[in-house]
Amino acid sequence: MIVQFSVSPPLEKPSSPPPPGLVQPSLGVGPGHWVKGSRDETEILVEYSDFQCPACRAYDPLVKQLYTKLGDQLFIVYRHYSLTNIHVHAQLAAQVQSFYRLTS
Repeated sequence: MIVQFSVSPPLEKPSSPPPPGLVQPSLGVGPGHWVKGSRDETEILVEYSDFQCPACRAYDPLVKQLYTKLGDQLFIVYRHYSLTNIHVHAQLAAQVQSFYRLTS
C-alpha cells in the first residue's frame, strides 16, 4: 500500500489570489474516483491499495480509525493499485468492485 498523508494545522483562507505562476496541488479527483469527506478540507489521505494485499488489509482499520477521529475534517481519496505481478486476481477484483459501485 502506498499512502500520501498530510496532517497540518488548519490553513487560513488567503485574502488575495495566489501570485501568478503558483500552482495549487491537484488530486486529480474526478466523478469516477472513490472519495469520502469534503474536498475543502486541509487533511487529505490518498490511499493506493490492492484488494489481495495483506498489508493493505492490515492498514484498513487504521484508516477507519483516522476517519472516525477526524470525521468531516478528513478528505480520503481511494485509488486502485493492483500489484498484478504478485496478486493475479487483484485487477479483476478492482474491476468487479468498480462495476458494482457504478451499477448499485
